[in-house]
Amino acid sequence: MARSMLTGKMPRCLASLMGILCVLGAGMAVAREVKLPELSKEERQLASNFIKGRQADTPDARQALSKALMYEMSRLTHNRELPNYGSIRQSIYASYLATYRPEAKTAREIAVQTIARVAAGLAGSADYSPQTRINALALLAELDDIPMNRNMPPRPSIHARNALYSIAADDNAPLYLRSIALYGLQRQMAVWWNLPAPWQNEVQPWDQNFKRELGTALVKIIDSQPRNPLEQQAHTWLVRRAYDCLAAIQNPAVVPSALKVLTDAQSPYSLRLTAAKYLSQIDSSRMNDQQKSDYLIGTAHLLRSALVSWYEYEDDKIKRVSGAAASSGYGMGGYGGPGMGPGMGPGMGAGGYGDEGYGAGYGGGEGGYGGYGMGGPGEGSRAGARPKPKDTQTWDALLARRRANEIAEVVHVCLDGIPAPEGKKPGFLGVPLKDAGLAAELQSKLDELIAAVEAFQTAINDPVPITDTNSVLNVAESPIEDIMDLVLEIPGFSEKYPDLVEGDELQTVQRAPQNGNEAGGGAGAGGNGNEGANNGPGGGGPQGDNNSGPGNGNG
Repeated sequence: MARSMLTGKMPRCLASLMGILCVLGAGMAVAREVKLPELSKEERQLASNFIKGRQADTPDARQALSKALMYEMSRLTHNRELPNYGSIRQSIYASYLATYRPEAKTAREIAVQTIARVAAGLAGSADYSPQTRINALALLAELDDIPMNRNMPPRPSIHARNALYSIAADDNAPLYLRSIALYGLQRQMAVWWNLPAPWQNEVQPWDQNFKRELGTALVKIIDSQPRNPLEQQAHTWLVRRAYDCLAAIQNPAVVPSALKVLTDAQSPYSLRLTAAKYLSQIDSSRMNDQQKSDYLIGTAHLLRSALVSWYEYEDDKIKRVSGAAASSGYGMGGYGGPGMGPGMGPGMGAGGYGDEGYGAGYGGGEGGYGGYGMGGPGEGSRAGARPKPKDTQTWDALLARRRANEIAEVVHVCLDGIPAPEGKKPGFLGVPLKDAGLAAELQSKLDELIAAVEAFQTAINDPVPITDTNSVLNVAESPIEDIMDLVLEIPGFSEKYPDLVEGDELQTVQRAPQNGNEAGGGAGAGGNGNEGANNGPGGGGPQGDNNSGPGNGNG
């Protein structure tokens, strides 16, 4: 379960999708515009005071709040406002939904119900432009009766659930809308599927018939195929969101499908990663022996191919910058490259279109398991006087480590339920392979693979020898080559992947030239680094899902 599932933070991939479609559609005419209601300055102030708990509950206050919300929602249909749709949506959230005050409970209920009703009408109708429908649906997906606080997750609004399900399950709806709707359902399922004890006396649990209907729809999505080649990438996004929904409730219904994706070297990297994350939520001890073997073999291949692709992509990027000839291929994974545009909302940055490649952060962009991310041991309490990576490493080095850490942490969790050496097992995981009851010959190799992953993680997260991407690759080369050889020893691996042979080696990366100005080079004292954190490179470009290398774009 990614952290965004509980915080309400939209995954970078979906946030960036919204940004791209708004940019691409900037010249499109809006099919229908809703007339703006007349709203006086006094009514606007009355609505603001009401939602903040400064105004008593009166008919005039209720009417003013409804009119103010209708005014803002109607702006999402006007062509002249198209460049501002994202900021309008964020403003609605910040002004009416971001905080909860007990004294404004009635106002909050009116706001949530009004937004749910209007947004459902906009998102569900083909009369409105794609940009209108996307932003309305994003409001629905993140609509909470009560926002998250320190002690409890958010309470996704029941008023949004049915509209989200209607769009997600509609085979004729645009795939990008269905993906956003599934994100909203994932948030709902993470909380309401198994109702938290503190809320059992206040909230009606979901009907069992609806649960069965929703589960059937999710399985149908995962088993579906794109209708044409142009839909391949959008369909991959949709299937990934369906896996995320089932992972949120630890439903084992699609274990065979997930194992098939995980072991398929030709499947898009992002889909294989999502399948691995889904399987990490499942009790692997209940798999049969063949499934356990496939799980280990597929995870080992994902690790090998992704790390080789990561290494070769970063190496080629260094060569492009330095003017040297880059190699023609990117190994076995389709790493992807910079994303295609900024994030679309509060907390949604650090990404572009290609974040489908290495996005959804297990300790990377969105925090995930609380692993290394872009800091490493130097950022934690165990570091002592060791240097902090953000002070000594370039932005590219930090980003390269983030990407590599995500790969390693996903695999580490699948193997033994712990994202990093000396880490703690998150409480929401299933039973990892280490505790699955593997055959003796598989168990011994699994233990060796865990040790190899930890050696890799330790190497790339040691802040002392790393200053730039060259040095990241220097310390990573030997651990990756050890993994490349080790996976071949897993029983059944070579038979599954006969094209991989022992003795493959990575090309050694030369150390970068040093000069007196580069000591403690960092990321430009935070200037460019902060900019990159909001609008910078994503984790894999639009071509990354097709295993073909870097994405083209400018994150």
